[in-house]
Amino acid sequence: MKKTSYKFDFSQAPLCQDVWADEDNRIVHTPSITLMTFQMSEGWSFADAGHSNEQMTLILKGELEMTVGTESYRLKSGQGVYVPPNTPHSGRILSKVAEGLDIFTPIRTEDRYKKAITVA
Repeated sequence: MKKTSYKFDFSQAPLCQDVWADEDNRIVHTPSITLMTFQMSEGWSFADAGHSNEQMTLILKGELEMTVGTESYRLKSGQGVYVPPNTPHSGRILSKVAEGLDIFTPIRTEDRYKKAITVA
């Protein structure tokens, strides 16, 4: 019988700062999803011209202002945003620390996403 489920342990994923400078990430890939945790400090910001992946961002702790296309959102713990493929997006941390999850499909294949656990 083919295995259909897999347990993974984020604490075993390598801690990396390859995705964005001054951001701590842990990454897990499946055949079709990339799940990435992030932790950033107050004042940290980013701007992304867009990518071919669908993205969902969920804030677990702290506060983040995020702009997707022309719409801006102030996100607090428990809130998230959907980023369609090829859509410019940016953000900045408004709290002392922010932690969250990014979920991408299909998987991110750029070199900066290679330090990861792969399941399945």
